[in-house]
Amino acid sequence: MAVAMNEVMQFKQVLEVYRQLLESNPGKALLIGAGSVAILENGCVVGAAIGLNGAPEVDCAYDFDPRAYHSADGHWDGETPAQLQESINTPVFLDL
Repeated sequence: MAVAMNEVMQFKQVLEVYRQLLESNPGKALLIGAGSVAILENGCVVGAAIGLNGAPEVDCAYDFDPRAYHSADGHWDGETPAQLQESINTPVFLDL
């Protein structure tokens, strides 16, 4: 599931990789950026903030917005392509 450092991933590809990582790690949230995680909710990949207590705020989950994804470079707003690839290639999981 590793992503080559020069590979530009598209929005749907990123969500599919998130899904695969999360399905392989049930009961976990995938750290995807400073203060954010991806989780599986009713079979859908959604995002959530990390609360002040360090736990994912699953009650405030949100759908990923394709407008927040830079398809030309392959990254989310507020991060670099390398940061996106690192979150996939060396995933960090948090307990739900």
